Amino acid sequence: MNQNLSTSGNQCFLKALKKVLSSGLIIIVGLVFLSPDALAFELSARSRVTPFVEVRETFDDNIFLLSDGEPLPINAKSKDDSIFNLSAGIGLDVDITRFLTLGLAYRMDYQNYADNNENDQFIHALELKADVSKRAYFKRLTINIKENLTTVPIDTTQALLPGNKTFRNEFQITPSYRIIDTKRTFFDAGYSYRRIDYTKNTVQLTSTPLVTETTQVVSNSQSHGGVFNFGYIVNPRLTLVTDYNISRLLREKPEPTEIVDPRTRADITRQRLTGGVNYKFSPRLSGLAKIGFETNSFSEVEFVDPTTGQVQRIDQRDRSGFAVNFGLNFNITPSSSLAFTYDRFFSENDFGETLETDDIISRLVLRLGDNARTSLAFNYRHETRELIQTPATAPGITTGNDSANSIGFAGDIEYMITQRIRTFGGYKVANRQFFSEIFFDPTRGDREDTTQTFNVGVGYSLTRYLSINVDYEFVDNNSNFDTDDYSVNRFSIFSRATF
Repeated sequence: MNQNLSTSGNQCFLKALKKVLSSGLIIIVGLVFLSPDALAFELSARSRVTPFVEVRETFDDNIFLLSDGEPLPINAKSKDDSIFNLSAGIGLDVDITRFLTLGLAYRMDYQNYADNNENDQFIHALELKADVSKRAYFKRLTINIKENLTTVPIDTTQALLPGNKTFRNEFQITPSYRIIDTKRTFFDAGYSYRRIDYTKNTVQLTSTPLVTETTQVVSNSQSHGGVFNFGYIVNPRLTLVTDYNISRLLREKPEPTEIVDPRTRADITRQRLTGGVNYKFSPRLSGLAKIGFETNSFSEVEFVDPTTGQVQRIDQRDRSGFAVNFGLNFNITPSSSLAFTYDRFFSENDFGETLETDDIISRLVLRLGDNARTSLAFNYRHETRELIQTPATAPGITTGNDSANSIGFAGDIEYMITQRIRTFGGYKVANRQFFSEIFFDPTRGDREDTTQTFNVGVGYSLTRYLSINVDYEFVDNNSNFDTDDYSVNRFSIFSRATF
């Protein structure tokens, strides 16, 4: 089933939204600084407002992440540069009634380069939400509404090039109704609707000059789904749970001549069934374990064979696999915690590729006395996709699986020397193994990078709401491709106001 989703109206809406939000934010920031009591940022007993403003000046000695001896990109003025950054945002939650909460989170970032002005950018991020809790209507209805506006880099390896970004607008609404609600048993049934739109922009991809517009690599989509959750409370510690989700993703179908990769334009039917337990081992330790199965079916897609000029069809085989959701949470003390999660799932990235993902995340937060805090984090991700030969070679022939891996470790510490002076520092190392076929740079398949980052700084609190900070960061990247080896030194001074 083909769906032609209009984008012109959405683009006009996004442009108007950016202007309104920019003007509104300036007014809010003005109120923050002009009000003698800072409004207490508790507009009423039912409202919570958390604005911030940050001004930063950074010297970066390698803004394009160039290796030693590598020439500057076209139109670049210098390898190093000074960057002025203004960030501002606001978080707002309003309890309309006992059952309805409206929320808004908005952030804007303005970057100005002293020499390389073509890299100046103005970025917005917006999230709107509405939560209707159970017992609001008929005592059993829940409604969640979310709206997100973010910026997506089209060529992640050349993200600093001007024009290589586009806006991504996501809207989602999920009403759910509790059909069964007894002392031990519950059963929820819901409907989920999600729509994703990208603005149409011109891009400059040095590795893929045939791509000139974002619509060639991203596509608007909408999805409809059913959500079913069943639970049985065995005792206060143990609950048996079963979840079933089914969804249909409908993608915009452009003219066949505009399709770069037919795999990314197929409609998808996805089903996921999992079952398991929630268990509370003690007041401080709780866990979740669910296992099941997930399947994906793809529709045929038309494209123009560049060799013959004829419109042909490409079909992908179904993909399926085990689905896992596992988590442990241990509250060591009121201010220290340990968390571990493992998830296995299917999803789509912004370029439409379907990825089977194994995701492991672990985080330890410790409070060391009254003046120190430290955290340690570990993450591992394994992504697998179907690798189909491109239309120029043999359309529609599956050649096998292609995988990418990333593993990382990070640690940071913060120490309060006095009530006003703090020091902070951190170190992280990450190893990333890329897919064997990289769309944006076909010559760099099987690339592997190891990146180390070290930072240290000191901050001084002028008031309860305002601080000034100095920070140094060093980044070193070691790659199996010499042209991707680089190092960066960044010195920053910034002031941040929070309320």
